[in-house]
Amino acid sequence: MDFGARWVWLAAPVFACGLAAAGRGGTADSEPRYDTATVVDLRVVAGEMRETAKGSPLAGMHLMARLETARSDSDTLDIYLGPTEFIKDFDFPFRPGTRLEVVGSKVRLGNASVVLAREVRHNNDTLYIRDSKGEPLWKELVKGA
Repeated sequence: MDFGARWVWLAAPVFACGLAAAGRGGTADSEPRYDTATVVDLRVVAGEMRETAKGSPLAGMHLMARLETARSDSDTLDIYLGPTEFIKDFDFPFRPGTRLEVVGSKVRLGNASVVLAREVRHNNDTLYIRDSKGEPLWKELVKGA
């Protein structure tokens, strides 16, 4: 989708394409919920991508990153992007060292914090993952989400 010099990634075209829904097991009741009261807007440097197995809380793709202003040896942030089937449909620059802006809800998962991403920006590209209330845009695409 080319809007001049700006590329915008939306979930709506994925639904319109009629892609087959992929199954997802999981323990939705034990997963943290998006909380609009804890929304953060972070500038981060991407680290590695990790995939959490189906059946685990927050199964899918996680971006490990550090704050842009933090030292290179500082603790990393766990940013939950969404189910693997959903995230892999987008060609988005999650390569290590890429500077990104992440908007999402910072919540607790066990003894750790995780950011449930709503949108991720890189230059003029935006990957929309949830709506403004935090509802996942993959709900209709990924069965059981």
